[in-house]
Formats: sequence, C-alpha cells, structure tokens
Amino acid sequence: MIRMNQARAAKEAHVDRMSAPRRILCPIDFSEYSRVALEHALGLARWYRSEILALHVIPTAGVWWGIASSPVPVPEASPIENREAVEERLREFTADAGASAAVVIRTLVVVGDPVAEILRATSDHGADLVVIASHGASGFERFAFGSVSEKVLRRSTAPVYVVPAPEDGAVAAEPLEFSTVLCPVDFGAASAHGLELGFALAHSAAGRLIVVHVLPSLPDDPRALMHFQMPEYVSFLELDAKERLKEWVPPAIRDYVRYEERITAGKPHLEIVRVAREESASFIAMGTHGPDNTDRRAFGSTAVRVVRLASRPVLVTAG
Repeated sequence: MIRMNQARAAKEAHVDRMSAPRRILCPIDFSEYSRVALEHALGLARWYRSEILALHVIPTAGVWWGIASSPVPVPEASPIENREAVEERLREFTADAGASAAVVIRTLVVVGDPVAEILRATSDHGADLVVIASHGASGFERFAFGSVSEKVLRRSTAPVYVVPAPEDGAVAAEPLEFSTVLCPVDFGAASAHGLELGFALAHSAAGRLIVVHVLPSLPDDPRALMHFQMPEYVSFLELDAKERLKEWVPPAIRDYVRYEERITAGKPHLEIVRVAREESASFIAMGTHGPDNTDRRAFGSTAVRVVRLASRPVLVTAG
C-alpha cells in the first residue's frame, strides 16, 4: 500500500511539473485582441503562480510581413514612437491587470522583426509558454499580427496558447477553465506530446479529457472498397481506431481523469473544430511536429488550420 501511494504521488508530481509554466511570454500590440490574450495569460499565471513577460516589438521600417502569398512591407512613413514612450505605454497597458490579478508582470520592448524577437525572447528569458492573440488591431495591423501569431506557432519550441477572436466580434475575456480539454490524436509522436500536455491540464483541474481521432476520408474510387460493403468498411475503420487507442493511450491517463473518446471521419481540422464546439471544450490541446519534423507537414498544418477556425483557445506544443 505504501509503495502504491508513493508511486501515485510520484506520478502526480510529474503531472504538476508538466503543467506548471514558470514564465509566460505574452506579445502585446496594444490592440484589444492582445488585451484579451493578456487576460488569458493572467488566468494561467494565477492558476500556476507564474510570472508574465509582456513583450512589445517595434518593427523596424521595411520589415516584411508574410500575409498569405502577398508579403506587405511595413510602410516607411508609419510613425514609430520613441522607445521610452512605448515602454511607458506597455507598463500602463499591463499595470492595472497585473495588480488586480496579483500577478507579477515584467515588460520588455525591443526593436526588430516581430517573429524573430518573440522567438528570441522566449529562449533568452526561459519562457515555458507563449500566449498570443490570433488577431491584432484592425486593418493592416490586424493582418500583420495574425501572420506573426501563425509564424510563431509554426516555429516555437515552447508551447503556444493561441487566443482566438470572439465569434460575435465582441472583445471580452472569458473565465479561464480546464473543465473540458479536447486532444486530437493521429497516433504520431506529435499528438502524443499534445495528449500529455492536455492530460496534465485536465488533471490539474479535475476536468474531462476528450481524445478525438479523425478517420481518413473514404476513397473516391469505389473499386478500393470492392471487398467491403460501405457500412462494414466504416465499422472496420472505427473498430481498428478504438483498438489502437486502447494500446496507444497510457492507462494512467484513463485512471487519473474523466476520460472519453470520440471517433469521427472527415477533414481533420473541420472535425476537430466541430467536436470542440459540440462538447463545449474549454480549449484544444494538440501537437505540431516531432523533433525530426517528419510529421510537421501533415499534423502541423492541421494545427494551423484548427487555430484559424477555432472559436476556443488552442494550445499547441512541439514534439
């Protein structure tokens, strides 16, 4: 009995370490969307007793922002406030929020390429988590900041928590909770990292963990199914996925949280967003790619598409 209790305590300590970021980096562009991202960062910081590093990057004139297939340069004539004024503005932007939340917020203003500086600050300041808005200010700045968040998501080695723009257009932070965590899995190393993180957060809040696996689309050519009736073929795929999940998901995960499974079929990003909406998921936790990047193109691109469409925050971790 003592050994079992010790083993359980060791597992719970491991979970706590996985789910407790010590320093959260929150890029700020002074838009209302980044204010909402800051509110989410504050919620995480309160939960884990972390500190926040609020970062504003003054883009140098002529820095190019990648927007879809049409890069747009920062206009040479755009006004850039002096650094001291920006530093003061950032302190004012974060002061009231930090004081009311009883969270330590440090501020940092740098000049350079926004993506490179966010990644540099994450590394140099030992940030365990990046919390960033999926959108910035309206017009040009909004598209630019959205491009920044997507590039950070693709290149960050630290987990990235992307806060979406509200569906109704209103800018208001919702109370942070981990009551229902949705984890998409494709049985690869990337989704294993997402599952580990999602489990850790659901466990810390005594929440519900839903693992969803999206079956591949059925072949367009019916001759590929000549040995099956369609219902039989779908049942075979579902049964195979259930068996793989049994072997793939560690038993400890099923024991430590309220665990559920969903198996569906269709385009992965659309199904993930649909299930998250139907299950009222607090957020989606998923991986992008493993250390060797072998599955980055497939599952990583799914993560980016989910971030673009989801109405709930998406927590993405690299393998």
